[in-house]
Amino acid sequence: SSLPTDRLRMELAEALQGRTFATGSRPTCDNAEDLRNHAAAELYCPVCTVQLCGSCWTDVHSPRALRKHASLSLAEMKLLICSKHPLNLLSFICEVDDEWLCTACCMAGAHSKHAKRDLKTAARSAATDLSKLRASIEERMEAA
Repeated sequence: SSLPTDRLRMELAEALQGRTFATGSRPTCDNAEDLRNHAAAELYCPVCTVQLCGSCWTDVHSPRALRKHASLSLAEMKLLICSKHPLNLLSFICEVDDEWLCTACCMAGAHSKHAKRDLKTAARSAATDLSKLRASIEERMEAA
């Protein structure tokens, strides 16, 4: 069942090759026809694997079938790329060191024998914990 996810990661890594996600540079909007009079790319669509300026995002994702695509800012996208393995996305968290890892980091190196969780599971767990904490704080405030 992990095959589609691994294939998606590989396709995303291939699409990201050669892209500039550094916040200090001016990445090009993939939809730009005239680069001189066009805004720099601001958003990345992981489904379409394109980086777009804000107005092109609206144009490209206005059809009903594409409205559900979530955007990532280029700064957010940069945070999801492994610094040790730039073609890999960070998709796990080391439960020992609390570090985000890519698949290659999980298989070799300092984290290979550590317990790990995928980031989606860790995020859901953290959201649940925060909800419980918020409810507890609200109960205490009401009782006071």
